[in-house]
Amino acid sequence: GTGFPAIRGAHHNNVDGKCDVANTLANSYRFLRGVKGLENQIDKWQNVDAVSHNEYFGTASPPVLQGCGASSCHSQGDSVSPPTNTMSGFCATCHGNFHTLSGPGGDGIGDDIISPFIRHPTDIVIKNEGEYQFYTTYDVTAPVGRTTVPDTSSSAVVPGTDVVMCLSCHTAHASDYPDMLRWDYSQMITATTGPGAGKGCFVCHTQKDG
Repeated sequence: GTGFPAIRGAHHNNVDGKCDVANTLANSYRFLRGVKGLENQIDKWQNVDAVSHNEYFGTASPPVLQGCGASSCHSQGDSVSPPTNTMSGFCATCHGNFHTLSGPGGDGIGDDIISPFIRHPTDIVIKNEGEYQFYTTYDVTAPVGRTTVPDTSSSAVVPGTDVVMCLSCHTAHASDYPDMLRWDYSQMITATTGPGAGKGCFVCHTQKDG
């Protein structure tokens, strides 16, 4: 096209901030079609600290893996629109096994949302018990998902309500560490008092470094 119709699109219809509809590119979180979330309004684009960060949408249970259909990791015929509207669901458009329950003949995180798991679960509620109950202050090195898109960023984490997601451990594009992790996995040593104590995996698994 030419003229103004040629530049009509997501950028010119952008919804800034709270994206809780996500039925077009323009009103989806960061133009990730079908993904809900809250774009940081304090420090644009960034996760800075417990007060200033993006908020991600998550669900209490991932879908059942049934091939590339409407009830699986993405809508039929649409490779970039997760039916769950979650960030983990978006990642699952390629990495389906890391986001789905196994189902008949499937190979997901496991048969249900109860441990043990085959793979680290995503879109699973952080338990309000054991070591997990002590993750209560938001840590940008281990973000959580919210089951409702909030109006503003919150410094609180609520075990029993908030969820673990793909971005809890990985960055979206690249990091200084293997597998796009947010931290140095070689420092994740149980019973450590070293540089990994209280960081990385131990943000959620609060007692395994003690």
